[in-house]
Amino acid sequence: EVARKQAQIAAAKARKEEQEDAKMAAAVAIAKKKAAARMQAKIKAAAAAKKAAQEEEVRKAEVARKQAHIEAEQAKKAAWEEEAKKAAAVAARMHSEIVAEIAKKAAQKEEAKKAAAATARKQAQIEAELAKKAAQEEAEKVAAATARKKAQIEAEKAKKAAQEEEAKKAAEFAARKQAQVDAEQAKKAAQE
Repeated sequence: EVARKQAQIAAAKARKEEQEDAKMAAAVAIAKKKAAARMQAKIKAAAAAKKAAQEEEVRKAEVARKQAHIEAEQAKKAAWEEEAKKAAAVAARMHSEIVAEIAKKAAQKEEAKKAAAATARKQAQIEAELAKKAAQEEAEKVAAATARKKAQIEAEKAKKAAQEEEAKKAAEFAARKQAQVDAEQAKKAAQE
């Protein structure tokens, strides 16, 4: 009866630990899912910001081009009205400045693209590290659960062995006692 009670208690304890392990695994899965969602949101936000920045650069370049065109037209008109040679020189200088500005903008855009690529690589590394850490934690939990189960099995084996040893000792004691009783009876019968 005691052994049965102990077995019931051990089984209940094992079920409770399995439930706790399942709850922990579910919590880890939820945390991983939330972390992935947050990372996805950050990536989308970064992409939106990059697109907005690119559109702003295009708009500024268009405004600059229109402004340059207006200034060139004004310079051309001034050249027709006053000094054609000086106005042409001014227009040439303005053109070179516009070309330089366009080249500068292109270089800035290229740098922005490189920075965005570096950010994406860094983000991928962070996500990989998080996934690796979560997998390690999961493996550690599984190993701990396996160790607990193994310890329970070993404890059950030791307990069973101890019970068998006790039963063996009790049987030997009963046999010795019976032998003594038989000897006493034989002795008494011989005396009679």
